[in-house]
Amino acid sequence: MTLGGTIVPSPSFPSPIVVNQLYAISAAAPDDIWAVGYYGVNYPDNNLTMHWNGTSWTVVDSPSPDGVVNQLTGVAAISPDNAWAVGYRTATIMHWDGTAWTVVHNPGNPPAAIAAVSSTDVWTVGSASVPGYVPEVLRYHVEYCPTITPTITITITPTHTPTTPATSATPTPTATPALLGHVIWQGLQAQPSSLQQQPITLTLKLGENEVNYPPMVTDSSGFFTVPVGSLAPGTYSWRAKGPKYLANAGTVALGGAPQTSMEMGLMRAGDANNDNLITIIDLNIMKLTFGLGAGDPSYDDRADFSGDQQVTGQDFNLLKINFGQGGAPPIRPGGP
Repeated sequence: MTLGGTIVPSPSFPSPIVVNQLYAISAAAPDDIWAVGYYGVNYPDNNLTMHWNGTSWTVVDSPSPDGVVNQLTGVAAISPDNAWAVGYRTATIMHWDGTAWTVVHNPGNPPAAIAAVSSTDVWTVGSASVPGYVPEVLRYHVEYCPTITPTITITITPTHTPTTPATSATPTPTATPALLGHVIWQGLQAQPSSLQQQPITLTLKLGENEVNYPPMVTDSSGFFTVPVGSLAPGTYSWRAKGPKYLANAGTVALGGAPQTSMEMGLMRAGDANNDNLITIIDLNIMKLTFGLGAGDPSYDDRADFSGDQQVTGQDFNLLKINFGQGGAPPIRPGGP
């Protein structure tokens, strides 16, 4: 098999937009193709939908329901008046009716990809938000119900299709309570991405009882899990930090549930020397390695905030945005 291709020009948002990225494409016909992704200035991100009419690409307006992260990762084109898109982070499912994209209620977890057998038979894949990140396949039966107005009401009923990873032993369920944390690493490629797998430390404190978990690594979607079965019920103060990022803090209520989810927000980049402040010290570290990349003798990875193993203007802009800021301080007794 021989593959040959040419670059087809497509729209790109001008400065100050720093990210224009497409993740998925689907064709219903030679003149009916959809591509989806996101654009933004670090955060917040915005969903991006583009349509090919046989001659050129056009950006089509689409909703961005989340206040921080909106990234479409899958699309299924069926006909000129029927297409679907899915993405992160609010378990987004959107439908195209020939005129506009609208958000459709999704009772499942955030889907990563979508495929359509027909206009009424749609499948998505992703992972369930449980310890271990169990694969999840959902099948949607779609009903189009005309109302008094010209709009269409779409009802989706998911049917879970269990998937069991190959294993040499029978998995044994565990009821050990766990805390599922989620962060967004500023400046790195959008989730899910291997670049979002970053080291993080977590402290939980209730009164005089302080637990400092050993360093761990978030997954490609920014999640991590810690056991909390040995902790007494109560409202704990938490503090999380990454080596190049300012610390975040807040509170979380633990009551013995099998899983407690905790959104920890945007981890701000620029802390090259890991002192929880972004100051002239960090700027000087960057100055000495600016323009260098991995393999250069004086390259200093501490100033690479974009994860591309180079220190460029993109890294400088991240430091500039957060310059003069400090992260959450260590937790004091009785509060953050």
